[in-house]
Amino acid sequence: FIINNYLSINEQRAGEDYHEQIYLDENYSIESAGAKLLGIDTAIILQEYPDTKEKIIAIIETEIEQEDESRLINQIVETNTNFGYEKALLCLKNIVVGLIPTNKK
Repeated sequence: FIINNYLSINEQRAGEDYHEQIYLDENYSIESAGAKLLGIDTAIILQEYPDTKEKIIAIIETEIEQEDESRLINQIVETNTNFGYEKALLCLKNIVVGLIPTNKK
C-alpha cells in the first residue's frame, strides 16, 4: 500500500527536489519511483543513525539475494495483486538505491 501510494502523496516534492532521480529512471513506474523516494526519505530520517540504516539496507539486500525464496517479496506479491515478483524485486532494489548516500539531491 505504501509503495503504491508514496509517490502520489509526495509528487510535488519529488518533482521539485528529486526530479532526475525519480522521473528519469529508465525503469520508471509509479511504484518503483515511490519505492526510491521512500528510500530517500528513510535515509534522511536515519541520517543520525547510520548503523540502523546499514542494518535496514542489509536486511533488504538479503531479501533481494534470496530472490523467489524471499519471504518479504512473496508477502508483497501475495498481499497486493498489483505486484508481481519482478515489480516487487525492483521496488526493493529502489528502496536500497534511495537509502545510499550518493543518491542525495
